[in-house]
Amino acid sequence: MDIRGPIRYPGAMSSERIRLEGIDPRTWEHPADRAALTLLMQVPGLAEVLRVLGGLTSDRSLRLSWLASSVRSGPLQIPAAHRSVVEACRVLDVTPVPEVFVGPGMDYNARVLGFQVPFVVLGAGLVQALSPDELLAVAGHEIAHLKAGHTVYRTALWMLTQLSLHLTQAAELVRLPVYAALRDWDRKSELSCDRAGVLACQNPVAALSALVKVGYPGVADQVDEAELLRQGTEWDSTGDLLDSVFKVLGSWDDSHPALVQRYAALHAWSGGTEYQAILAGSLRREGPADPAEEVRLAWDAWKSDLNRSQDPGTRVVADAVRQAESLLKDLLGR
Repeated sequence: MDIRGPIRYPGAMSSERIRLEGIDPRTWEHPADRAALTLLMQVPGLAEVLRVLGGLTSDRSLRLSWLASSVRSGPLQIPAAHRSVVEACRVLDVTPVPEVFVGPGMDYNARVLGFQVPFVVLGAGLVQALSPDELLAVAGHEIAHLKAGHTVYRTALWMLTQLSLHLTQAAELVRLPVYAALRDWDRKSELSCDRAGVLACQNPVAALSALVKVGYPGVADQVDEAELLRQGTEWDSTGDLLDSVFKVLGSWDDSHPALVQRYAALHAWSGGTEYQAILAGSLRREGPADPAEEVRLAWDAWKSDLNRSQDPGTRVVADAVRQAESLLKDLLGR
């Protein structure tokens, strides 16, 4: 399918968006995502688990499962879902356009699955509740996972979640470290793909609204942005070191970062200079990645995030990082 220009069929989105031709996913990557993926690659047993999971299923069997249980979206069936994915692919420069399925019931989840030939699944609740721009932000989020090569790890995580109820205790001991590392990275990758969702719809208000509607369907119109941002600041700064531990333990198995975290992070990024620079074409990361440069960028951005945080536990880490860095500079004489 040629997606160089907007698709024109009944109900198509009318606004012209900037096509980010040739954009590399590293352009919108959140530093926490980059750092977590680097750590994930070092987890013992990851390669073996991926090999075993890949042998248990195939893209064909995954697709047949959704083909039987969902509605395939296109110009003739639930066109809004297909339309949003096509436009997201056009803006983010992704080809070919993957198949789109709409899950049954009032599901408000979205996912991209598959090892080699991924497909997108949007919950029927999303299609019904979201405006075209909001749905495009969600579709752009999922297409970003595809473009960044996240689908292998996310499909493996989905399969590990399905298998967990059927494993012996011995098998669970093998699964748990890999699962925990995948889950931690998966949460952080959401922050990157939230940014891509804004780039896809090019409407920050709609992208932020989509986060609230997905998290609180039916009552999103009663959520106040300013109060939500204040709540996020309170969550980040309240308590002592024990509270910091509780925050980690309370979220280790969550599939997404807490809403107040995601909302605050996306609000700050979409209102900053990077978002506008990407649309203007003056900020692009293209070509082969330089591993040393990637580590340096991740380190610098991570330090910046640590220094901004008011969480007591994070402040301890930030102080330790500053002291260690100062010591290294003294030892190296620079």
